[in-house]
Amino acid sequence: MLVYYLGHFFSQIEMKEDLSWERERRWLEKMEALSATARGIAHDLNNVLTPILMNAEMALAQAPEGSLRTFLEQILEAAERAKKLLGHITAFGRQMQMERRPVEVAELLRGAIERIRPTLPPGIELREEIRSPGTVMADPPQIEKVLLDLAENAVQAMGEEGTLEISVEEVDPRSAPFPSMVPGPYFRIRVMDTGCGINPAVKDLVFDPYFTTRGADGRRGWGLSVAYGIVRNHEGALRIADQKGEGTIFDLFLPKMVQKSLEEPSPLPKGKE
Repeated sequence: MLVYYLGHFFSQIEMKEDLSWERERRWLEKMEALSATARGIAHDLNNVLTPILMNAEMALAQAPEGSLRTFLEQILEAAERAKKLLGHITAFGRQMQMERRPVEVAELLRGAIERIRPTLPPGIELREEIRSPGTVMADPPQIEKVLLDLAENAVQAMGEEGTLEISVEEVDPRSAPFPSMVPGPYFRIRVMDTGCGINPAVKDLVFDPYFTTRGADGRRGWGLSVAYGIVRNHEGALRIADQKGEGTIFDLFLPKMVQKSLEEPSPLPKGKE
């Protein structure tokens, strides 16, 4: 009887793991489809926007003072806003140019934290736990932007008081936490807050462009969508971890650089026949 119940118990666990993996796979397929659509839109929008910007700038340089110049300035201002939107779409579609280089993960996080700290309200405590040594291949300004966006999201959830915690640890190299990740060693950078949390019903939507949980008056933007695109462009993953109680946990996974412990053996010298 005990064997039966134990077998049933473990089969239920395996079933839940299979369902979770399948749910993750479907979500990833959706995000990849959105990214592909974004790439197509970015390409077409760039082709339309480039001549508008060029001609508006040339016309403005030759326009006399008056209403015509004012109209051209308004056209150029609108085109610049469209250019900024194009940048968001490009990032989400993973077409941003990157300058990746080896960087210590601790150095990367401390640089981001120094930029985050001045933006926090006085009532929000910032805690950090950065002890894991190791190197990642990253574009530091882009990863810093991701962490700034996650911190901004946390502040909006907490308001004027709360705790923001940023930590890093190396995760099990024998398995990939998500279908999109190649098995190997990863650093998990965790951004955790004590805010209102995220409704599980909308958990799979938070990285979609323009999604917001703040109602009609909430600021709709590309912050988390751009963050997702940047991390995927680094061959990593960005997810919301399961959290009991209040608060939200964002987990950012970046591949750890692994150097060969042994050099390739040199070929043995061949003797003369």
